[in-house]
Amino acid sequence: PLDISAYSYLGHYGRLERFIEQLNLSDIHLFAQDWGAVLGLRLVGLSPDLFESVTIGNGNFPNVPAGTTIYPEVENPNETEDIPSIFTQYTPQQIPYFDNCERLIEEFDFAEWMVYAMKAESFKASEVIEGWTWFDLPVEVEEAYDAPFPSREYMAGARMFPSLLNEVPGLTMDAWIGLANFQKPFLTIWGANDPLDLGNCELQQALIDNIPGAAGKPHYRFPDASHYLQNDQGEAIAYKMLDFYNGDYDGGNFGGSGETCDFDPEEDPRRYCEFLLVFQNGAEVYAEVWGTQGLTNCPQQCLEEVDLDAVKVEYGAVEISLNGPRIWLPDGEGDLPPGDSRIFGTLEVRLLATVPIDPSNPQSVGIGLGDPYEENLVNRNTVYEYPAGSEVYELTTPDSTIYTMQSFSLIVNQDLTAADLPNLGSILQLPAGWTYQARSLNEELVLIADGEALVVTDDLGNTYQRRVP
Repeated sequence: PLDISAYSYLGHYGRLERFIEQLNLSDIHLFAQDWGAVLGLRLVGLSPDLFESVTIGNGNFPNVPAGTTIYPEVENPNETEDIPSIFTQYTPQQIPYFDNCERLIEEFDFAEWMVYAMKAESFKASEVIEGWTWFDLPVEVEEAYDAPFPSREYMAGARMFPSLLNEVPGLTMDAWIGLANFQKPFLTIWGANDPLDLGNCELQQALIDNIPGAAGKPHYRFPDASHYLQNDQGEAIAYKMLDFYNGDYDGGNFGGSGETCDFDPEEDPRRYCEFLLVFQNGAEVYAEVWGTQGLTNCPQQCLEEVDLDAVKVEYGAVEISLNGPRIWLPDGEGDLPPGDSRIFGTLEVRLLATVPIDPSNPQSVGIGLGDPYEENLVNRNTVYEYPAGSEVYELTTPDSTIYTMQSFSLIVNQDLTAADLPNLGSILQLPAGWTYQARSLNEELVLIADGEALVVTDDLGNTYQRRVP
């Protein structure tokens, strides 16, 4: 319909209801996002017997009393105005709007969005999808989103949708009674970089806390996904849902049992392992470093049970590399950043760093961080402390650059121990002019990485961080 008055919240809901009735659907596994949640959760709450499970991605179901005006109504809605696009603030490769649950950039103005969608002459579908996705969309994808709207007169439905939120008050309260008693499996999968209010951890948590079926489920937030998480992580979301459907609904760890691996007292307490997931976004290639540091000491049996190919597919990586097991050398955990947590098999890991990768060779991440003795940039914020009196192991280049060992590797030589480190220089294939030495510290040594660290590996895979004067 070309008239905006043809579109209403109850009108959309009624068509959804008739669609399900005419197809005689039952045992429905629902996935809904954004307005799909505002419409779909009303149906779940009022007709829970139709549904077998529910998965919500970046959606809300506001419980607002009748008579409430959530946002000011758009005045003169049929007038067209030359309004500057509100989407110029968004870059094709989206910038971070959240650090975990902390918002970094001011929340999007929904009232401004209502006016822009309704009246702006330049408003088109592709700018919305591009603006609220993490990754840059190909031109042909943007053109496909615009294709159903050859001119503005065909956009009545799209123009009206944001304003329909003001029709919701009073129409969700009965459904919430049903949702508050919904015991069937209920999962939330979120795009963690949604600049709208839907990106808030609080909204996702409110669904988890108020719907009984959400208890104990493997709820998740994709760090590399925005409002339209289906575009950013569609395949990975599908695998998470398949795992959810095929499991006992209480597992949710892809390729795993739902249990997490405990600390093994028989292993070295400083043992850890990392997984490097390589992603490509246009010309940009980078690796995310996910590690067990501070969580568990990466027991060998648990490590062997991780299906690397399954993890690669689940998260949409182009390559995956195991970087471990390793033995940590600085004192304590090194003030590691509180990154997002995931489960690989039964190993809990957290995001620790990102590493830029040569686009011509996305497999170059190798056993550590590229070729031995080649300096690599690692994006992280860490503080590594070596107390006075402890022994450190250092590489020195011909120009007197010093790299201090942060961990030794059990990848190449599984029998390597701390006792071997003082004499390691005799077996390393050092470049010409490089030296290796062990020395006792007269005073505490602190290595700080404020956003960036320069790291090398030796030919055994041991890692060293550059000391900055």
